[in-house]
Amino acid sequence: MEEKDVYFASCVPDGGIYHYKMNESGMLHFLDKVFCPSPMYMIKKDRMLHVILRHPFDGNDSSGIVSYMINPDGKLHSQSGIINTRGRCGCHLCCFHGKLYSVNYLSGNIFCSDGIVSTHHGHGKNVIRQEAPHPHYIGPSPDGNYLLVTDLGLDKIFVYDGSLHLISSVALPSGSGPRHIAAVDLGHIVCVNELDCSVTMLEYNGGVLSLVQTLQLLAPGQSEQASGAAIRPYGHYIYVSNRGNNTICAVKLEGGRMKQKSVTFCGGKMPRDFMILGKYMICANQGSSTVTVFKVEKEKLTYVNQEEEVFIPEVLCVC
Repeated sequence: MEEKDVYFASCVPDGGIYHYKMNESGMLHFLDKVFCPSPMYMIKKDRMLHVILRHPFDGNDSSGIVSYMINPDGKLHSQSGIINTRGRCGCHLCCFHGKLYSVNYLSGNIFCSDGIVSTHHGHGKNVIRQEAPHPHYIGPSPDGNYLLVTDLGLDKIFVYDGSLHLISSVALPSGSGPRHIAAVDLGHIVCVNELDCSVTMLEYNGGVLSLVQTLQLLAPGQSEQASGAAIRPYGHYIYVSNRGNNTICAVKLEGGRMKQKSVTFCGGKMPRDFMILGKYMICANQGSSTVTVFKVEKEKLTYVNQEEEVFIPEVLCVC
């Protein structure tokens, strides 16, 4: 594997985007940092890095989206102006048909860069965490025709077109709190549910989702540790981070069903996000402000000892 550019979001007021290189041995080496206040999430599209900032405006608690161009050497430059997402606590974004979309967790709405806003209404059964709508993810459907939006507060996944017209929705188990989605193939997605630390597999067919299976990742009596955060497919496996007990769960797809295979300590606290790059998993541990790297061999995750500990204040996202 040739050297790869890896970016980390440090969600503190004086934080920003930390730029590292990863070599073929899984070693991370720091290159530079670009300042931006409290970045929540970021995505790379072509030679652009798009970042959602929690509250970048003076006297206004709305979130905003800023974009950077990426040099051939991986460095960021030419920061754009900040686009107001017209909502509070923007936590996820995507590119879709040439536009930027984001979800605002506290305002319960979805934003498109052309100015369209769609707002959810209602609540779930958890009186503390589901007192209102809380959209947490937005991304393209497996066929690229629609947008999928999870709502942790409503226990639903919504399907929208590019103009944010509702196409369909599906209810997940009550109180589960759907958080993030990953596509398994053109006909299936998986969703990590934060509040009960489970994974739901759904069939996708032309803008319509239907439940296939929900797999609990915690043993009975461990519900107080529930906090499923991120989900990534890799080969015949699905990996899920659990902030409640600081682990990465490996789930295998067997005959169209999911079966948990292993649980590995993440090497830090509160694994908020992770990604798989080649044969390596890079884990962002928000609670310990550290980054850990693992070699991935099916359900076996082997810790890669770095030459120096990778410390990034409140690291939330890796791209």
